[in-house]
Amino acid sequence: MTSRGMASFQRFHHLRRTRVRIGQRGYASKSGEKSAHALWYEDVVPGMIPIAILGSAVYMGLQLLQTNLSHEKYLEEARARVKALEAEVDALQKEREQIELNPVSKHVSTSRGAATPTGRSWLSWW
Repeated sequence: MTSRGMASFQRFHHLRRTRVRIGQRGYASKSGEKSAHALWYEDVVPGMIPIAILGSAVYMGLQLLQTNLSHEKYLEEARARVKALEAEVDALQKEREQIELNPVSKHVSTSRGAATPTGRSWLSWW
């Protein structure tokens, strides 16, 4: 072989040896001993599963409680608003009944198309 061919052979022979090394598992030993990472995961992960489940259950319970309390607050505010509007409607109905019973009052009722007492149009810009 020439020097050029020999250098090329050595380069490819080195790559072929590297492939064999890459294919082997460096972290697995034949004696059956586990790595430190495998031992850590073996110790920690099984204990974390119940904690994760419990944490999820507590979170969802608190979320449900917050939603329920928020809905109750909304209903109380809506009931208070309805009572205020009902009181306003009652007051306006009483005022209307008084106006109908006493036609001569401060309020002047006008029909459509009729002029207002001042003679101006009901449109402020007209």
